[in-house]
Amino acid sequence: MRFFLLIPIFVLATTGAASAQYSPAQEPTLPPIETPVVPDVIRPQGLPAPTPQTGPPPYTPSPYDLLPNGPPQPGQPVQPSAPTAEQQGNDRIRWRQIRTITAREPFAIYLLQRANLAHTLEVKREYLRLYYQWTCKRMRALEPRLAVTIDAYERLNISRVSQIFVKPSIPLRILDRHGNPIPNPPPPPLFSPKP
Repeated sequence: MRFFLLIPIFVLATTGAASAQYSPAQEPTLPPIETPVVPDVIRPQGLPAPTPQTGPPPYTPSPYDLLPNGPPQPGQPVQPSAPTAEQQGNDRIRWRQIRTITAREPFAIYLLQRANLAHTLEVKREYLRLYYQWTCKRMRALEPRLAVTIDAYERLNISRVSQIFVKPSIPLRILDRHGNPIPNPPPPPLFSPKP
């Protein structure tokens, strides 16, 4: 409670002090500071005074020296800037064009038909893998500038057709006729008899 009574008194005291007029005559004056004279270099007696330097100024680094990797080398390629939105749109259009061109070639159509007519999944995967490798090789030949995009497309599609989850198979000699494991299976044959 005492605290709340002291706050208005403090506020009135500070505003009264702030409202007083400032005059430059009230400013205190300080005596000037005397600096002692100190020689620049203390030389032993008998040595001549050094002559002033008249040559070039000391080495100052160039802005290229301040780069983290040093100055650019003459044969070093310059890093390209990020492509503009217009360039990205043109790249997408060209990507679709070359993908369509390579998909319509007779050998690509042949590989895709063979993959669709394959009797086993393993053969189908092999033909699809060949199809994607061949079409990406042709796309790189048509537009080498899009090689990074083509490489990503090839990796994606080849990994898509690859068999990822391979479950181990149980040999039939370990199972009985109902599919249950045999407690003590016979050892595997050392050789296979010839018919």
